[in-house]
Amino acid sequence: MRNLRSAGLLVPLTCLALAPSAAALQDPAASTAGHRDFSYTYGQVALMRVDFDGVDDESDGIEFSGSYALDEKLYLWGGLGFASGDVDVTALALGVGYHQPLAPTVDLVAEFGLLHSEFDFSGGDDDETGWQLGGGVRAWVAQQVEVDAQLVYVDLGDSDIGLDLGARYYLDTNLSFGLGLFLIDDADTLSINARWDF
Repeated sequence: MRNLRSAGLLVPLTCLALAPSAAALQDPAASTAGHRDFSYTYGQVALMRVDFDGVDDESDGIEFSGSYALDEKLYLWGGLGFASGDVDVTALALGVGYHQPLAPTVDLVAEFGLLHSEFDFSGGDDDETGWQLGGGVRAWVAQQVEVDAQLVYVDLGDSDIGLDLGARYYLDTNLSFGLGLFLIDDADTLSINARWDF
């Protein structure tokens, strides 16, 4: 039961961490060598599939998330997610992030967030409150393509470390589409999202 409980709690929440870990675009005039600056003010909607390893359970969900730049280094982020299936989860995450350019096409990102999750599974239900800490990089690999990778430590009932990977393609300076993969403990989460930059 511990593995199912841990996966049911942690994976949908850490999917919310994916949103602030990906980047958006600003004015192309601010680009360096054809690349645009990273932006931290956007709204996003994502569809996700959570597969629980070892127990043949899966859940589908939707999440709404966003980020707001406070200044040149700090930003606020948050998200609300719902997943239903073998495990039903409602998850809320709110946090703050810091970013530092490492190169014209690479940003170092660190994030801290507070988490709350309510879930129902076969045999019971529960809710937990906890926190997460993440760090990683975001990089342009082409003029309209960005990738990111982040390690996330989550303490919510149980503690685990997950790997958060993402890729994003920009149709223009405001609209982009992305794919995300989050791997933690006994569950994998795949997501597809659409984002609008403000």
